[in-house]
Amino acid sequence: MTTEETLRQRRQGAESGRGAKGNGVKQRIVVVDDDEAICEMIQDYMSDEGFLVATALDGVGLHAAIAEAPTQLVILDLKLPDKDGFALARELREHHADIGILILTGKDDVVDRVAGLEIGADDYVTKPFHLRELLARARSILRRRQQDAAAANPADPAPPLPREDGHRRFRFAGWTLDLTVRELRGPDGCAVALTGGEFDLLVTFVEHPGRPLSRAQILDMARHRAAAPFDRSIDVQVGRLRRKIEIDPKRPKLIKTVRNAGYMLDAPVSRA
Repeated sequence: MTTEETLRQRRQGAESGRGAKGNGVKQRIVVVDDDEAICEMIQDYMSDEGFLVATALDGVGLHAAIAEAPTQLVILDLKLPDKDGFALARELREHHADIGILILTGKDDVVDRVAGLEIGADDYVTKPFHLRELLARARSILRRRQQDAAAANPADPAPPLPREDGHRRFRFAGWTLDLTVRELRGPDGCAVALTGGEFDLLVTFVEHPGRPLSRAQILDMARHRAAAPFDRSIDVQVGRLRRKIEIDPKRPKLIKTVRNAGYMLDAPVSRA
């Protein structure tokens, strides 16, 4: 039996034999790593936590696994034998925008982490990692994406609600950020698509207007994680957010860089 056949049998067994804890809704994860032992370790752990888990050793296996069944999350190692993880992440983001991406990087690969986030990964975990952290990151991505999908595709579309609708909204510089439906609308009233990470970052800024926030503070508030030395993932997210809300992202007027301090939302914010 070939390695691919062995992995396929293991994948089918994991997907058919275990259900989600508590609610019967099974979310599917594909783990991509050329280390079979890591694939098996993650598969066993995440399956025990109620997920359907498929594995792949390379890019070909990833595409095959995604074609087999609807997938909500890909846990992707950036170092693969046939195709680099960056190219795969880019393809996923372009052709499967609804799938979350959690990248696995080396402990000292700061450039890889930043590049991965730049092309659209939702979050990262560094090797060696604790399985509990991996689980927490995966659940966080899935939760944000469920909220975003629910906001973008309401089951029963309705006309705009009045301000007394119970929604939590912030307004700044003509923009409206609705926390209840996780939606951002521009001064022209049009919705602007944000990733889960970009939305959480903007929420952090509007909740602390006029206050310089360090990268460590932003990571703690927006992602509930401690900052690693030389972590620049927030810089990447800020850059992406600026490109969506600033008139001139190279000369930002809303999200400003505060030298030796971090970033600050420089605009009055009102609650609506």
